[in-house]
Amino acid sequence: MGVRDEKSPGRASRGRNPAARTSGNDTRDSGEQGPMKNLAVTLAAIVLAGAGLASPARGAYLSDFVNGAGASNGSTFAFSTGGVTYTFGGFTYQPPTGPPPTSAITITQVTDAFGNLGIRVGGGFANGGTGTTTSPTVVDIRLGFTVTVTGAVLTDAHLAGNPTVVPPTAPGNVTLTESIAAPGVPSVVSPLTIFANSTGAAGGYTSRNDASAVFPGAGFGSLTVLDDLLLTNGGGTSSISFFDQTFSINGQNGVVPEPASAALMGMGIVAILGLGFRRRIHARKVA
Repeated sequence: MGVRDEKSPGRASRGRNPAARTSGNDTRDSGEQGPMKNLAVTLAAIVLAGAGLASPARGAYLSDFVNGAGASNGSTFAFSTGGVTYTFGGFTYQPPTGPPPTSAITITQVTDAFGNLGIRVGGGFANGGTGTTTSPTVVDIRLGFTVTVTGAVLTDAHLAGNPTVVPPTAPGNVTLTESIAAPGVPSVVSPLTIFANSTGAAGGYTSRNDASAVFPGAGFGSLTVLDDLLLTNGGGTSSISFFDQTFSINGQNGVVPEPASAALMGMGIVAILGLGFRRRIHARKVA
């Protein structure tokens, strides 16, 4: 991200005489502001560069990580930030043909609202069949993976997505249940669940879009995650277009400022330094 160094066009309109720009005082002024301006720009560049520490990994497709039978092909999806490396691998997908197929499911790096990092699984997961209340159609999809971190431990898990039944007055259900295990620990926490459910009756629509859990003990360096997605069509289309799996590390939310926050922080540093030097210059002139 470039840093723009723009001189303020409004200097002359702030009570300063434009002609004074050529005076001896202003020559000294601009000489003192030069190093200051360079320092401010340098600091801003450093801070804004820090915003890029969360090196986003390029998005990929699930088909890059599983074979035709839906088993892992050994490939991994990794990214680093703040001295911590996240590696996702061991992907599995059943049934291997979906729906949707693995070639239509994306895996991308994501940062949640609290600054925690993880992956987003995107794809048109849907059951738009011809089910009825008495004879619903069901689609059951299971996606698994492992996550390993170096330089930290995983202490919390966060699951979020957008399960939906359309129209909300038609019977249907979307339930995503997530189980988490660790080496020697078959069940780290109770399963996390997000869902949308419609009974088809007035006021019969309920949903939950996020869930989280704190791990016991000091945390884990590696976890195995299994997401079981059940889409039931009783007359309405049940779907979820994405779900996010993020993790807190070392008992804290986030590891580095989000890019927008870091950018604002950099601007704040520049503004504060600029104000301080301006006051010093004004004080010398008065003296």
